[in-house]
Amino acid sequence: MPTEVEAQIVANSFTHDAVARISSLRCPLTQVFATLTPSVQQQTIASVARLTGTRAIPVDGLGHFGPMEQPWTIATVIGPDLLSQHSATTKDEAN
Repeated sequence: MPTEVEAQIVANSFTHDAVARISSLRCPLTQVFATLTPSVQQQTIASVARLTGTRAIPVDGLGHFGPMEQPWTIATVIGPDLLSQHSATTKDEAN
């Protein structure tokens, strides 16, 4: 990823209130982090997982922008969670 694009993403990450609003989400969440991500960002993801009562799944060999660099890898990791959450929701709605 070009450094100017990464810089813009980082700069924009401080212009929203997503972290403050995350506890109000009412949908299934799965936290995924790359093992090559700086530890401070891994700690943030772990905090979000604790706050939301979700799992934090490590993905080996990717950096912080792993979802943009290898979306197929992330899809493979979260796919089982998505399917199990959808199945649970579908069963709950049927009852």
